[in-house]
Amino acid sequence: MNQDNFRGGQDEFDKTISEGSLGHSFPASGQTQADGNYYTQQPQKLPLRNDTYSQSGIVNPYTQTGGKATPLTTLTHAARLPDGNQAIPLGSGIIAGTLGEGGMARVYRVWNEKFEMYRAVKVLLPTERPELMERFETEIKISAKLRHPNIVETYAVGDWNGLPYIEMELVEGVSLDSLIKDYGKMPPIVCAAIVIQVASALAYAHTEKFLLYGKTYNGIIHRDLKPANIMIGRNGVVKLMDFGIARPSEVGLHTVAGNIVGTLPYLSPEQLDESEIDQRSDIYSLGTIMYEALTGEKTFPQQTVTNLMRMKILNSYRKFDALSIDVHPHLAKAVEKCLSQDKNERFATSKELEDTLKTVFGHMTNESIDTVLQQYVENPNSFVLKPGKKKLKIGKLIPVFIGIGAVTLIGAVAALLIAFPPIKENLTTVTPPDSIPVTIDTSKLVKAPDTQVTAVLPPVETIPAPTVKNPPPVVSNVKKSPTPKTVSPKKPSPPVTVKESPADILIRKYNETDFVDIADAAARNSAWNDVITAIENVPSDSPKKTKGNVLLTLAYVELGNTAKAAQILGSFTTDDAFYVLLEGRVAFMQGKDKLAHDKFEVALTRPSNFRNTQLVRNDALYYAALSYDNRYNATLSPEARQRAMMAWNTLKRVYISQPNHPRFKLANQKLASF
Repeated sequence: MNQDNFRGGQDEFDKTISEGSLGHSFPASGQTQADGNYYTQQPQKLPLRNDTYSQSGIVNPYTQTGGKATPLTTLTHAARLPDGNQAIPLGSGIIAGTLGEGGMARVYRVWNEKFEMYRAVKVLLPTERPELMERFETEIKISAKLRHPNIVETYAVGDWNGLPYIEMELVEGVSLDSLIKDYGKMPPIVCAAIVIQVASALAYAHTEKFLLYGKTYNGIIHRDLKPANIMIGRNGVVKLMDFGIARPSEVGLHTVAGNIVGTLPYLSPEQLDESEIDQRSDIYSLGTIMYEALTGEKTFPQQTVTNLMRMKILNSYRKFDALSIDVHPHLAKAVEKCLSQDKNERFATSKELEDTLKTVFGHMTNESIDTVLQQYVENPNSFVLKPGKKKLKIGKLIPVFIGIGAVTLIGAVAALLIAFPPIKENLTTVTPPDSIPVTIDTSKLVKAPDTQVTAVLPPVETIPAPTVKNPPPVVSNVKKSPTPKTVSPKKPSPPVTVKESPADILIRKYNETDFVDIADAAARNSAWNDVITAIENVPSDSPKKTKGNVLLTLAYVELGNTAKAAQILGSFTTDDAFYVLLEGRVAFMQGKDKLAHDKFEVALTRPSNFRNTQLVRNDALYYAALSYDNRYNATLSPEARQRAMMAWNTLKRVYISQPNHPRFKLANQKLASF
């Protein structure tokens, strides 16, 4: 009997997919983002009972009548669900096929003709099991409030012939479950890239405020983390799915005896022994997922429920040092910390785990997380990532320099030995008359790179004495030269350190002498303080003074100094589109949305000599959309809503070829919120 999809309180196992899970049923087709919320049917509230919620302090108002619970209506008499082969209207579009089915719901691929894109619609199966209806109702309420780049987005809810449904984003990619099953263990860098994004989603879900059944809660716990609920998009973006059994984190959740809810191999020990559950239970589950991704096998691979639960309670699993796999030591340590049996020894928050993994990831590569995952998903079998360049710390460079100096010293000694070989016994040296002692002028010495002093000397030839039989005694009338006094070289004076001015530093840093050009280069690198320093050194009569003031205004705008930016803008004027754009941005920062919008409209019609004109127009469209959005939020009028939607749609079309661009993603999110 396979325990992977065990649901406590039932004496059965689901053979295909856990209840409420979209799992790995998504094919590698569809769309990553959707652009808008298009309702074709009105949502219908389901009659629910409050048995489960009363255990955790959550009260479902739809089950209370005069203090008594209303009998729960089942959906066994609802219409039969389509098989997916007929083009039947569902949600905002037409059914184009099925994506999968579990014990709780069936998921369809739906084509939205208006937006020309696919979406996923999850429909509750007809059932007599009230707990599934409760779970689906709560999933609707929670999912509709989740807004995070790494969480599958919900666009609409409603009912189809009496059956409730959720319309969601259809992710173009593959589930982590499928990747592990098809390719086994994955490279540690890929695992880190995936879990960083999941941890980011959890950090949001664990801390965001949610209104649930009329009460506000601080964060929710997923409670069913597993590889099948994690999708990796072709664009490298990871999406967390299925909040079907998620519950608020502050209601004292605990497992009721005989009613274990979740997927058993990934549950925390406290989910099995009726202890209090908090966000650290999700962190434990994420640890089991990391372990499985790195090793290709489950943390607890026991085949029977009894053995698996016993080993989980004991927290007995094979540590990394007992496995023949190469895992970055800090990554292994992070996984084992997540898997601590005592939840107080785990990461306290998902944000702490996310930050730790980002640090580990940075040690392994200089590539972005999205780039790593894009390369891996494209071809997992041939994935090879070039290692990033590591920055050497100064402390590590000192031994290198010492080594270089030692090599230089040895080389110098060797050169001297070659130039002055030892005198053998059968050789004599001839001293020329009136020999003059050699004095080395230390000022002429050449310093090697390691600051060792090397003297440049001419080679000295050793002349062998002629062989003479019975040589006569040699009588010399030449007076011996006095022994020269040893002259000690003067100690060199310590080097004088000249402190560079800020302007000199910029010249050296950007290899430029024109300060406006330096400011331009700094602005392209978002080095706004460098921009300010550079413009402060521009002569007042410089022909580039206007451009310098534009760049200076941009720097203060980006640094959020509205007053300073407005002051500089008032000191000069130009018809350049970039200048007008900055006028609009300053007005927008001052809360003058109408004036800001007018400026953005003008910027769209003018050329720019200071920036690429098309980029200026893209910026104008972006900030125009923000100003329209502000106006709609302030008035909530239908006209303002229509203008805001048109503005975000226009911006989306501009970035349609760059689906990973933050502005494209923001446009999608805004359109989905209307």
